[in-house]
Amino acid sequence: MPHILCRALSSESDYSIPDSKEDEKLVKEISSSLNVEENLKEGSRESCDIPECDVEILTFVKSTFKNILEESPSKNERPLKEIDRRISLMEKAWDSNLSTEVKHNMYKMAQALSNGNIDSAEKIHCSLMIHNVREVKNWMVGVKHIIEMKKESGDLQSS
Repeated sequence: MPHILCRALSSESDYSIPDSKEDEKLVKEISSSLNVEENLKEGSRESCDIPECDVEILTFVKSTFKNILEESPSKNERPLKEIDRRISLMEKAWDSNLSTEVKHNMYKMAQALSNGNIDSAEKIHCSLMIHNVREVKNWMVGVKHIIEMKKESGDLQSS
């Protein structure tokens, strides 16, 4: 169920989320059940060894995404160009206006993807879309497509 909300939040199309107690409950559930406040906070380095250097983090994230794109059975050129454009937007934002929290979470997401842990990557994606939407809204759609490509590749690990 949380994936439906995230897809709605990451969609570029016009969307409306009905205002109901169930939806409010779902958002609260996502926020708490994902351990975002504990595991994804800025400075939280216990769950994985995050490099100190932003360049190292960006290099790892980009290389992970590139590997997934290369391994993807979907070789349709148009979506791949759009995904590449979105990743370029992420790279441009990396040096100027991305918070350390977003950078660390992108590293954790890339690490989860490289280990085949799609569930963890999707949870981090949802967390970023909920808590950091202003920073990630222009390029996170491309990241979501990369997660879907990894899911389609079948190289998965159950969480």
